[in-house]
Amino acid sequence: MKRIMFMVAATALFSAPLLAQTQVKVDKEAILKKVEKSDADIANPKKNTKSAVWLDRGKVMAEAGTAASSGLYRGIDKTAMTLLFGKPKSTQKKKIGDVQYEVCVYPNFDAYMQEGKLAFWEPKLVIVEGALDKAYEAYAKAVEVDPKAADKAKVGMVALANVYKQDAENAFSHQDYQAAATAFKKAYDIQMNPAVNVQDTATIFNAGFLYTVAQDYQNGLDCLKETLEKYNYENDGDTYYYMFHCYYGLKDNEGARDILMKGLANYPKNNKIVEGLLGLYSSGGGDPKEIIPIVEKAVQDDPKNPELWGGLGRIYDKLNQPDKAIDAFAKAAELAPKDFGSQFNLGLLYIKKGDALNNELNQTNFTSQAEYNSSLDKVNAVYAKAIPVLERALELQPNEPSTVELLKNVCFRLRDEPGVMDKYNKYNEMFKNLPAQQQQ
Repeated sequence: MKRIMFMVAATALFSAPLLAQTQVKVDKEAILKKVEKSDADIANPKKNTKSAVWLDRGKVMAEAGTAASSGLYRGIDKTAMTLLFGKPKSTQKKKIGDVQYEVCVYPNFDAYMQEGKLAFWEPKLVIVEGALDKAYEAYAKAVEVDPKAADKAKVGMVALANVYKQDAENAFSHQDYQAAATAFKKAYDIQMNPAVNVQDTATIFNAGFLYTVAQDYQNGLDCLKETLEKYNYENDGDTYYYMFHCYYGLKDNEGARDILMKGLANYPKNNKIVEGLLGLYSSGGGDPKEIIPIVEKAVQDDPKNPELWGGLGRIYDKLNQPDKAIDAFAKAAELAPKDFGSQFNLGLLYIKKGDALNNELNQTNFTSQAEYNSSLDKVNAVYAKAIPVLERALELQPNEPSTVELLKNVCFRLRDEPGVMDKYNKYNEMFKNLPAQQQQ
């Protein structure tokens, strides 16, 4: 899946600070006193009907929720970090995905630096649980008790939405996709409040996409449906593709098929949609014959796409058309020589075809030994094609038990062919040396 389409300002709650001569300090006790006072005010029936009390609570809770990362912003360099926060307690290297970070450990947060600049951070100080949620509730309550307070509440809500978006970016960078999705959804919900009334397509799409990545399929589907139905945002067809994953994850094959077919009608050249259809049909989500014209057209439009060739091969295999399946996987293996799956599947198809021919051989009444030998040679020639392909697969994933076992078995069958007995001994020994659980 492609990278998320962030449309967020890289700012802290109110604004990115200028370099200061004094270090940023967090007075937790002072904030807690403000929270305690606010708690008392909203519990007081003489005060809790005033919008000012709720607006003040919103500010207090926003401060509590952002204190740990106050003063941070993306791109700040090490010199500025030291001026603002002092020297870190320690530093360490940490790799997330393919990216290597230097983590500067501070009491209130961990700063993830890349090439000397802040990429993202992880707050550690929690002053009030759910403080940002409580801040939004307070701003919404201020408008409820006095609609004239909407303009002032809007300022606080917009700031909160930006904080949630920044939290989402941080969580995404940390590969915590569930947290990132939830933060985007909260930002979107705040912006949809009548006091703010900002329709942010990117944010709800990001939420749906990340829920899908996190395999939270119901929330993903709900957000993506809103993206499509409310804003007609199709993202060149990818919205349909991600909705397919949600339907499929919820075991709704009919919904999965329908959304893909709708997406295909609007975006016939989106090969992600075609690949989704291939996966769905090859796993029993419909009659494979229906998908062949669609995939063949996609292959014509994108003949160098190994995923499409492999998908076509799976469909042909499911329809018991071995020669077409082999041709398709041979093309996939040619286009993706380092893809284990393409090499393994091609080798397996040669063996399956050899087995089918061998069954026919055993059921045929031959009129002469020569006729039998000729037919046997044809069967063995098919089996023999599997060996070099499976050997390439084994090079890509050494000691893969399924590959080793297939090579052992096919080499044993062809052991009388020149040089094949040595291969059998090699793969037989390799298979014996695999851990017992891998041989099962």
